[in-house]
Amino acid sequence: MMAKNTSVSSNSFIRHHTLLLILILFIMKTSRSFFPLFLIVSISIILFPSHAQKSTSSRLSSQEEGVFNRKDSLRLLCIGNSYSLDATIYLPQMIADAGIKNNQYCIYCATSAGASLAFWDSILVNDHPIPHLYHMGGSLWSPKQKNWKIREILREPWDVIILQQASRVSEEYETYVPYIGNLLEAIHNECPNKDVKIGWHMTWTHAQNHPDKPYGDTGWINISNTTKKLLQTYDIPFMIPSSTSIQNARHTQLNDDLELTRDGSHIAYGIGRYMLALTWFEVICQPIFGCSMIGTAPSATLCSIDADKEPFYAITQDNYLICQECVQNAIKAPYSCSDPFTNIIMPKENMKTEDKLFDISGRPIFRIPNKGIYIKGKNKEIR
Repeated sequence: MMAKNTSVSSNSFIRHHTLLLILILFIMKTSRSFFPLFLIVSISIILFPSHAQKSTSSRLSSQEEGVFNRKDSLRLLCIGNSYSLDATIYLPQMIADAGIKNNQYCIYCATSAGASLAFWDSILVNDHPIPHLYHMGGSLWSPKQKNWKIREILREPWDVIILQQASRVSEEYETYVPYIGNLLEAIHNECPNKDVKIGWHMTWTHAQNHPDKPYGDTGWINISNTTKKLLQTYDIPFMIPSSTSIQNARHTQLNDDLELTRDGSHIAYGIGRYMLALTWFEVICQPIFGCSMIGTAPSATLCSIDADKEPFYAITQDNYLICQECVQNAIKAPYSCSDPFTNIIMPKENMKTEDKLFDISGRPIFRIPNKGIYIKGKNKEIR
């Protein structure tokens, strides 16, 4: 099991606690009062907190720790199911819109319908072929064979490998072990890139009309708690909070009867897949390539993906900023479902306000028409 090592190896930590122990023994020998001893112990707890506890808690904010090094290429492998495809299908176009060349990256998804960690562990142990390997985009690497096994695909020089759990059991930590440990061990043993970054994809809850849990805020909380425990236990340096991006959006006027899904489970064509791709881009591509798509309107090409499918929830000038704020807040606070829209006003007919308002191009307005997103307060430039 590739569990996290929380042993203390700091020389300063050992030196401080050795001196503290000597001082405590001296006080116990020379003083009849327990007050000096109590004072010393109290000060030591404040000044020298547990190194192991600090290490564990810091893992939960790994998005801010500089997991990735800046470079000009990315080889990304996802091991999951159809949720992996939902999350990455708009990502190549977003990467192109960011000015990253096709030969600078590649994205592949190893999937099987409804596949769980237990399924992938079984494929690994029994040396079975990967059911489906999808090329999502990029030309940096091309497969040299058709039928891959897990160990074979892991022997390619991936920069990032993403794992996830099947949504139907994503609340239940006992369904993660021992399978996650076995998969992590295989990645570390097989991948030739010893600096490969392993990430966790926190998936979204189902709509209430779906026959299986997890549902709503309660399901999202359970998934968040399970993800926290996973990252505290295993050596997984970062997480993609897709679940929180979608749950944030469900707390806005973007939500609909299907709760931003197309069938109660898989994410909505249009804004749903856009928010997932943006979450992945900002967590992985932004620190690697040094460019962000927050504050940039999605291209017409990206907005037209899936436009021929039903039900399609279009990305528009009226809603893309809300989508972006949902994602931005999820990355900042992956375990907090927020109601973040304190500065964005959606229009109501003949609505009047004394607040200074600006349209998304920065022009001041005084009466809100029926369409558009308006920003309250100081002029805010949106590119």
